[in-house]
Amino acid sequence: MTVQGTLERLVVAHQSDRGLKRANNEDTSDFRIPAPGTAEAHFGALFVVADGVGSLGSGEHASRAAVETLFDSYYDPELDDEDPRERIIAAIQDANEAVRARGRAFEGQPLGTTLVGAAVLPSGRMVLFNVGDSRVYRVRGRSIEQLTADQSAVDPSSGGERAKLTAYVGQPAPILPQVTEQEFRPGDILVICSDGLWGLVDAADIAKVVRSHTPDLAVARLVKQVYANGARDNVTVMLVHYGRPARKRRLMLVLLVAVVLMLAAGLAAIQLRQGVAVMGPPTAGAAETRVVVPLAVTDSAPQTDAAPGLLVVRTPTFTPN
Repeated sequence: MTVQGTLERLVVAHQSDRGLKRANNEDTSDFRIPAPGTAEAHFGALFVVADGVGSLGSGEHASRAAVETLFDSYYDPELDDEDPRERIIAAIQDANEAVRARGRAFEGQPLGTTLVGAAVLPSGRMVLFNVGDSRVYRVRGRSIEQLTADQSAVDPSSGGERAKLTAYVGQPAPILPQVTEQEFRPGDILVICSDGLWGLVDAADIAKVVRSHTPDLAVARLVKQVYANGARDNVTVMLVHYGRPARKRRLMLVLLVAVVLMLAAGLAAIQLRQGVAVMGPPTAGAAETRVVVPLAVTDSAPQTDAAPGLLVVRTPTFTPN
């Protein structure tokens, strides 16, 4: 399978929101889908979510430093290792050092963040990685499966109501990320999220929303459901859909437009036969209705307080023969 055949079929949507209880958004999310034929495309597309540890302070700085370093290191052309799994492990180690260095710049203030994501390779395989308790789910057909394991334990001081992280990016001890490989099939959908989602919305409800809507609408509905359940934490949701080839999607759209035009023409003919006047262009002063279709983008920027509710969507591009 070629790089173009896999990576150009990925449809991505993600949104990060402050929620109702937090003063600022300490989550960061980002993705990169390299252009076909580039050196980066050999290592696939990378999707990442980080949830800054607010109890340590300045969580937004920790999550941003971790995500930025992870991308720089994973796609570093100077890195000799060609194995994506080993590159991810090395990139996480670099991210850990970057967060610790950022903490030292804050007068020695300790910083920390969770880090979770997936590298989707041209072969259709994906490398999953996780530090902390942010998660990756896979929706396949009517089932949903958690593909990562939380690195956390019940906090006795909370009466069993809260979990305490047992690993995070920025910790002083050697970091041991969880790294696994899974298959990514056409039709599969990845849900990459912070605990602001899974802590308030059950996995079965997540799957129901994801299966029933397009990625951009599903993300918006999941965030809305979080708000309905109290939104006590920052929430970040990223959906990665391994969709149909762009060519087929374009053909389906053309056929749909053709059917609508045929129906409209048939209705107009019936009205004419019945002596009903056909409306012409709007006259002066008449109300005009416009439908605005939002443009899709092919990349994203990390979520920040400046844009706490930003929704970013990336759809497949069409490349003619």
